[in-house]
Amino acid sequence: MLIDYKKEKFAFFIEAKVKTFSKKGWSLNDEYKHFIDFIKQSHDKNEKQKYGTSNLFTQLYFKQRLCSELSKPEGFEKIKKGINFSHFNKSNKNPRKIGLNEVVLRATEKLSEYSQNAFFIFLIPEQNQSLDLLSPPLTDLEENTRAAAYGKLEALNTKKWGQITWPEIHSFCSKTCLFKETLNVFTWNKNQLY
Repeated sequence: MLIDYKKEKFAFFIEAKVKTFSKKGWSLNDEYKHFIDFIKQSHDKNEKQKYGTSNLFTQLYFKQRLCSELSKPEGFEKIKKGINFSHFNKSNKNPRKIGLNEVVLRATEKLSEYSQNAFFIFLIPEQNQSLDLLSPPLTDLEENTRAAAYGKLEALNTKKWGQITWPEIHSFCSKTCLFKETLNVFTWNKNQLY
């Protein structure tokens, strides 16, 4: 979401996760554990680990890294050539690229105007799961990724991460009559979102 407010430009990335009908639940702690385990294991260059590209933390880190590169001089040109994500490259010789799709390139170029003020939001199923309760804390992750135990995650800045839950959105929409269509979506997807 790109927002122009007065003379400033902001970008908000929202990564949503749901509790599907077939699952008992979705766990923020499990997602975080998988992310940290991958970072720890991938530090060993001899053993490339498989990671979940749909992992909540991986997705937001990719978006944060994209914005970090875009905010640098010649950032858009660098992104077209490829960004070295160290842990997340498919191989040591192949940096991740956004591709040559013209629509994606135009969107990325537009995003570059907003990339310095980018924020990253987790939209998650349960209220009793909080970024503040993760172990190790997000702030430790940010500091520890620069230590040898994890290796460096360039441009990681968890101060720009936040969260909202599906129940909070549902409750907000229930209290006002402005969001009837959104409430219909919650009714249609009962037990699928949270």
